[in-house]
Amino acid sequence: MTSLVAASPWVRIVDRRQVAHLNGRSQKDPVLKHRNWTRQNRITATAFQNMKAQNLVQCVLISCLSMIMLAPIARGDDAADIAKASRAAEKFINDYVATTFPDQRAVIDWVNKRQDVFPIFKERLSKLYLDALKADPESGYGADAILSTVENAGTKYRTVDTFYRREHIRVTLKAIAPAGNDHKVEVVMMEDGGRWLVQSCGDIPM
Repeated sequence: MTSLVAASPWVRIVDRRQVAHLNGRSQKDPVLKHRNWTRQNRITATAFQNMKAQNLVQCVLISCLSMIMLAPIARGDDAADIAKASRAAEKFINDYVATTFPDQRAVIDWVNKRQDVFPIFKERLSKLYLDALKADPESGYGADAILSTVENAGTKYRTVDTFYRREHIRVTLKAIAPAGNDHKVEVVMMEDGGRWLVQSCGDIPM
């Protein structure tokens, strides 16, 4: 009997009508309609959150891969810049200590002829020395402004440390001659058209 009822087309029709009735009721009944709407919103919000999480993971992975791929290039460029800046700083300082100057005005003239220093460096060195000479014509500045020392200057210098920032490279040079001299001087180098020029050193500010 049960199998006959279950197989009856009439029963199936009634079932479909009941389903249609329930669907129609859910559309007319505010409570059921609100429940359905809330459930749909929850499903949509969950799907959106999952999509955002997936997108975030993808962005993080892409960023990490980009950093990994570009890191060796950046390190290579940094090393090349440091090497160029260090060589330029060493040349400037070693040319300077190898030259004999009768007075501070001669130092100004020598620096003004250099092509490996920024104009602002020339202006500040000139102002520092000339203002000191005006205040004390006999002694002038009273120290070596380029090496930032009075009497402990070396005769040859070599790079012992560097500090690299995007806008400049600070090169620390140490005297390697004469023997036993441990004087150090800092030279700030900045790039200009592919060349590294002296921006400041010793007592000359940036």
